Amino acid sequence: MTDHAAPGPRPGSPRQAQDLRLSDVRKSYGAFTAVHGIDIDVAAGSLVSLIGPSGCGKTTTLRMIAGLEPLSSGRITSGAVVLSDGALSVPPERRDMGMVFQTYALWPHLRVADNVGYGLRRRGMNRTEVAERVRQVLAIVGMEHLADRYPGQLSGGQQQRVALARAVASQPRILLFDEPLSNLDAVLREQMRFEIRRLQQELGITSVYVTHSQDEALALSDRIVVMESGRVVQSGTPTEIYDRPRNAFVAGFIGLTNILDLSGASLKGGVLTGSYHGTPVMAAAGALDRAGGATRRISVRPTDIRIAGPDAPAKAGVNRLPGTVASTVFTGGLVDTFVAPDADPLALIRVQSAPPAPAGQGTRVTLEFDPARSVALED
Repeated sequence: MTDHAAPGPRPGSPRQAQDLRLSDVRKSYGAFTAVHGIDIDVAAGSLVSLIGPSGCGKTTTLRMIAGLEPLSSGRITSGAVVLSDGALSVPPERRDMGMVFQTYALWPHLRVADNVGYGLRRRGMNRTEVAERVRQVLAIVGMEHLADRYPGQLSGGQQQRVALARAVASQPRILLFDEPLSNLDAVLREQMRFEIRRLQQELGITSVYVTHSQDEALALSDRIVVMESGRVVQSGTPTEIYDRPRNAFVAGFIGLTNILDLSGASLKGGVLTGSYHGTPVMAAAGALDRAGGATRRISVRPTDIRIAGPDAPAKAGVNRLPGTVASTVFTGGLVDTFVAPDADPLALIRVQSAPPAPAGQGTRVTLEFDPARSVALED
């Protein structure tokens, strides 16, 4: 999806990165509303991930950006150019965008070089220019030595690199990713995650990346937009989203967490204080400006909890919950320890730490966690 602008001096790079803005964008199918008036800003040269469960509206949003779905209302702009609004929709091929698909979408009967150069030839570039551009973008993705192979002779990771090369060959101002790594195995997904980030930063292309993987979103993004039921529930940097989730949905979708319900909650000096089944617990206020009801929920990450001995001396300003280890699970680089707290024996609090396991099943322990790393939720 590119226009007919002449090639720039740096092969594979955009002529000039553009910002992208979605303003009150809505998409309805009859009585069903898939996207509810969302606002998203993508700064020029940055990568923003749209993340959420299946059916949350992230792919529909990407298709509206690409021009593959009309808006029901709202506006999408790139720089000063209106791409879509109630009266106008620029065709996909004139939006100056490249797209990387989940299924790679390579022509099986064309060699790698021909797949990458296909769009350039359609734009009227001469054979010499196409060959040089193809060589240079294949070199960027480390596939120059496989230019004469066919897609069926490549691994999944290699095919995805070809798809990336094809998307950037036409020097788009905006690059769109539709869950491009979901068909790869775990090791390849991690490798390609870093490749995509390196390429996006090296070329400085404004990018929108759709994924359901929290790891991809955290590793790739300048900003993350978390969607649920067609709405944006929180947006921010990866650190902000992870460390200061607004509600239980965000806390549980972006990373692992423990949700604790506090009764008798009160807010003072940026600290929420309450009782977890009779045990005093404090947490950072997060986005709360008032305690609200008598019950509040807090999020505590498993990596932010330390397991101490049952008789460990109390530390000032540190939350403490005594309990019993219910089970431990070794997952390679981490050990998951599940503790049943005395305050609520039917609950299990998850703790993650480096091996070896800090305590065995049936061991009495004390859970310690810093209020500053415990976040009050808006729920």
